[in-house]
Amino acid sequence: MAQKHPDRAVFWGSVNPLEGKQALDLMEVQVKEFGAKAFKFYNVRYDYGRPFPWRMDDPQVAFPAFEKAQELGINLIGVHKGVPLGPQPIEHTRTFDMDGAAAAFPDINFIIFHVGLPWLDEVLWQIVRFPNLYGSIAAACVRRGARQDDVVGWVGQDHLRGRVADLASTVGASGVHGLPAAGRHRRGAGLPATDPGVEAEDPGREPGAAPRHRLGGEEGRARPGVTLDADLVASGAFSIGRTPVTNDAYALFVAATGSAPPRHWVDSRPPGHLGNHPVVEVTRADAIGFCEWLSEEGGRQIRLPSSAEGLWAAQGPEGRTYPWGDSFEPGRCNSVEANIGTTTPVDAFPLGAGPFGALDMAGNVWEWCSDEDEDGWGVLRGGCWLDADWGVRSDRTLSADPRRATATVGFRVVASEVEIQSDPSDR
Repeated sequence: MAQKHPDRAVFWGSVNPLEGKQALDLMEVQVKEFGAKAFKFYNVRYDYGRPFPWRMDDPQVAFPAFEKAQELGINLIGVHKGVPLGPQPIEHTRTFDMDGAAAAFPDINFIIFHVGLPWLDEVLWQIVRFPNLYGSIAAACVRRGARQDDVVGWVGQDHLRGRVADLASTVGASGVHGLPAAGRHRRGAGLPATDPGVEAEDPGREPGAAPRHRLGGEEGRARPGVTLDADLVASGAFSIGRTPVTNDAYALFVAATGSAPPRHWVDSRPPGHLGNHPVVEVTRADAIGFCEWLSEEGGRQIRLPSSAEGLWAAQGPEGRTYPWGDSFEPGRCNSVEANIGTTTPVDAFPLGAGPFGALDMAGNVWEWCSDEDEDGWGVLRGGCWLDADWGVRSDRTLSADPRRATATVGFRVVASEVEIQSDPSDR
């Protein structure tokens, strides 16, 4: 229709960013072959009635799609918000994730369709604060035969205008128009210099308890050893970190090497309550740098696991669907079913331990592997707190730009002289 009547219709492309590179390729087809002028996203997918949500401020899922749109010359993106698609949960269509998207991509104009009803006031606050956010009241109530005018009447045109005026007055003429440069989608911008004097204590050691085995050296060395929450667990031909690398452990690396800290840290230190959480906002190169430093400190080879090693540590010889067994059980990992909405301490789910005792092999954060896919993207394993049960299966992998640092990706380490690229059970 848009091709036949270009003066009367505009084609909006639409893809599912959860499909990764396939979605990006489809965006290119929709622009180059069908003339798409904008994109509209639905940030929850329903498979057989089950919701699989993603967020507009997710650097791993959403941001590659926004970058692809810019590459294709598209600067208009809409998103379905507020009005659920039939008798479905409405919480996945809230608008709180629009702040991060608008701040990270100030050159893209974002339209919140249906003005996020029923969270109208929240949307109005956002529109006032970000000049590249817009609201559309496009809606249809088919069952009641209502027209768009009826929806405006339901909300109240005076209420719309009045709330915008009230909010503009509250924020003031110098209202917030996006975040400072350090808060935008640029790694390392505005970060403070590192403090070479920072040291970290073993966060899991009880007072008076004997020291745990330390990766990185013996007690009394010039620089402190690094505790990776004790450590390594044997899993056949190699040993793997019992947990993902924590913020406290990564802080030692930052202090010792002067490497750039994750962008949400303050004064080169993680927020205090996050010390025992997995480190995030690290690229694969950052993770490899940590491994190289730790190898020099401890005198043994420490590296990222291959995807095959990660699979073996999660499945074991039994080939488990999940680290703990073949059935998903809420309460064994930090997935979307836990309803936590962020990272958790690396030892928060002891009942989710894998066959060799490793924790967080499912959920909490995705973990960098040493592998690359056929396009040169890095391989991630394990799923994260944003993923549902199907996304934290032992065999779940994802490809990602190895240069990208995101809030859902961390890493763990292995100790082995030989990298295993095939099923370790065959060795």
